[in-house]
Amino acid sequence: RHWVHNGFVVDATGEKMSKSLGNFTNLLDLIESVDPRAYRLLVLQAHYRSPITVDRDTIGRAERSLNGLDAFARRTESSSPTSPDAEVLERFKAVMDDDLDTPGAMALVFDTVRRANTLLDEGATARGAGLAASVRSMCEAVGLELRTVAPIRAATRRRPAPR
Repeated sequence: RHWVHNGFVVDATGEKMSKSLGNFTNLLDLIESVDPRAYRLLVLQAHYRSPITVDRDTIGRAERSLNGLDAFARRTESSSPTSPDAEVLERFKAVMDDDLDTPGAMALVFDTVRRANTLLDEGATARGAGLAASVRSMCEAVGLELRTVAPIRAATRRRPAPR
């Protein structure tokens, strides 16, 4: 499967990124400096026909959001295997079927994480586990791999994030 973003990639000022203007970072340089999953999340949070801003701030927010998803995956990793919540998955399908509304789908993912965390904090582990299974299923559907092991930072020097 391939995902395509058709809107312009813009910088922090809203100007279209282009090689001739020198205001761009190519994808290979970007993924050397940040977790490639953060870029995927950033793209998923923008509608495929809308402009998308790629800069330090947007990538940083995507990385923080991704860290939260990974922390949730670690928290729920040992949950007893359970089926995803059918209602949540039906809402996810409806959102995705509505002109590939990935921003709406990602909002549903984060809302489901919040609901699951609340239930788990209250001791409603069975219901929380069902929502956790839903989060894993939705993330898998959009190719967003959640990690249950915290990454080990390499000692090598990383390139700076995009402008």
